[in-house]
Amino acid sequence: MQLIYHLMKARRVVSSGYTQSLAKLLSGSVISQGIALAAMVVITRYYSAVELGLFAVSVSASTVLSVLATGRYEFAVMNPKDEREAAIVIGAAAGLGLGFGAITAMVALVGSDILRMLDPRAPALALGIAALTVVQSMFSVATKWANRSSAYGAITGSLVAISLVANGGPLLIPAMSIEPSEHHLIFFFGAAKIAGVLLILSFTGRALSDALRTASVVEFFGALRRHWKFPAFTLPHGLTSKLSPEIPIFFLAAFSGPALAGFFSVARRAMNQPMHLLATNVGHVFHRRLVGRTGGGSLSREMYVIFAMMAVIMVPVSGVVLVWGPQLFAWIFGSDFGTSGVIAQILLPALIFRMMAAPVAYVFMVFGEQWKMLILQLSHMALVMASFWVGHLAGNVWVAFWLYSGSSSLIYLATVLLAQKIASGSALDYRRDIYAEAG
Repeated sequence: MQLIYHLMKARRVVSSGYTQSLAKLLSGSVISQGIALAAMVVITRYYSAVELGLFAVSVSASTVLSVLATGRYEFAVMNPKDEREAAIVIGAAAGLGLGFGAITAMVALVGSDILRMLDPRAPALALGIAALTVVQSMFSVATKWANRSSAYGAITGSLVAISLVANGGPLLIPAMSIEPSEHHLIFFFGAAKIAGVLLILSFTGRALSDALRTASVVEFFGALRRHWKFPAFTLPHGLTSKLSPEIPIFFLAAFSGPALAGFFSVARRAMNQPMHLLATNVGHVFHRRLVGRTGGGSLSREMYVIFAMMAVIMVPVSGVVLVWGPQLFAWIFGSDFGTSGVIAQILLPALIFRMMAAPVAYVFMVFGEQWKMLILQLSHMALVMASFWVGHLAGNVWVAFWLYSGSSSLIYLATVLLAQKIASGSALDYRRDIYAEAG
């Protein structure tokens, strides 16, 4: 009944700045996901499950490493009231990312002979991972700067540009009669992220460059020292939150082969990307609204509105996959990918709960409860590893998938409930402000 009540209340914020900002971001998500899904239908006909699996391993590894690259300093950009100080924080985060990427590339080059003994494809993949680590960390930095500037149009444009390059580029390879490989997928994914960064900076780069032009090295290190507590608390959470979803890819590639990792990747990409982008866009706006409004009353109403908005979009899609998953995937992506449809059916509860938990996770950051989120993330990581290890010992990967889905669902549900508990005693004036904007 509470959900229905707050869904009715959601109409009061339709014309608010919150919903208008969210609408801008969602428009980019809808377009970019339409491009991605349309391209994937063709990509799975030219690129094998093995190639998709190796590409998934590269993206997963770089996603985890990109968190370490910047130390999550870009998330501290919301803290300074002074724009120049915020720009210096962003510049310092970018510098850390570039330096970490260079070190990763040198390690890959020095260890190329050892990697080649493990797998002939490993040295090239390692260099690709180093390059993707840099571009992924730069995109995170650029996005957080655009978020501080409320440049949601820039974020929207970057999502569309990334989708066009990352999904359209690989289709040029077979069109030019070149044998497709995982390296082409990696190259265009990296080029897409670079395009996204450049597009965001074309909207927001002037203010950033003006501030950084006069900044000294001493000021950069000073900013790192002044804001070290924020990444110190958020880095463990950020690392575990990025690592936990990627453990299945690493485990499947190592113990079941890259083909099964490819099937898993297609299932997760087809289902999780629309959900994840929706949750991320909601989170961008929700985070911006939370900052600076941390005194007094309840935020739980806004959380119900968030859940209702996401449910309206995703429930119909999820129902179709739950009933016709294998047939749908085989028809859309090719007969070999019916296995991905079965995996999607099993993962569906976990993906839905993850979508709900992602935006409200900002509550833990803003109200200084990161340690609670860290406990949840560490528990999730342990359960994911245990799920796949049990499946490996049982000699049945489907056991691993079911255990993974069930344990992840419980952790994400616990995240939502705990965030609601924290929010229930905070920011009465936040609630008044957001509904005042609605008139």
